[in-house]
Amino acid sequence: MTGKIQLNPSSGGGSFSLQAPSSSANDRVFTLPDSADATLLTSTASLGKILQVIEKPLASAFSTTSASFVDVTGFSQAITPTAASSKIYVMLSSGINTTSAGTYNGDTFVKISRSINSGSYSDIACHGVGALHPETSTKYYKNSLNILHLDSPSYSLGNSITYKVSVKSADTAVTSVLETTFQSIAATRLLLLEVAA
Repeated sequence: MTGKIQLNPSSGGGSFSLQAPSSSANDRVFTLPDSADATLLTSTASLGKILQVIEKPLASAFSTTSASFVDVTGFSQAITPTAASSKIYVMLSSGINTTSAGTYNGDTFVKISRSINSGSYSDIACHGVGALHPETSTKYYKNSLNILHLDSPSYSLGNSITYKVSVKSADTAVTSVLETTFQSIAATRLLLLEVAA
């Protein structure tokens, strides 16, 4: 049996219709909650959707022996949210080559900072990778470091949000290198995903 129930407003406005499937073999049940009110999402609702994705690969390997954070040359990326109150899912995948001599700490630290509308930067995430080397010989280590961070920036529509990557070595005798590729495959990249509120 097919049919349609239509509700018309008492004055003005549009109507609301419930229509059964066109085939009797496609029975459907619509159940309303009995514990609270509910809102139906439309086909154009953006709740929880990924609204845009921007990828920034590292163009050139970056090397440092600095024991303080230094910005990775050319490794920042801006994103302009398309909706209000969006979150930005920040994903960093990096390949790191660490060289240390003597008994120095071979750690490398990577930090992500965020600027809204060309304002000052705020640190939002940091992670380290490496090892303490008790041997006195020179060591070479290849590591991977990943940072996943769901950012909740406070912005106005039209504002551009920029994320940058900084690196430091645990000791000035340690050389930390962010690699562009491992085995001819992209090793370091920054992904920014706008997630609808």
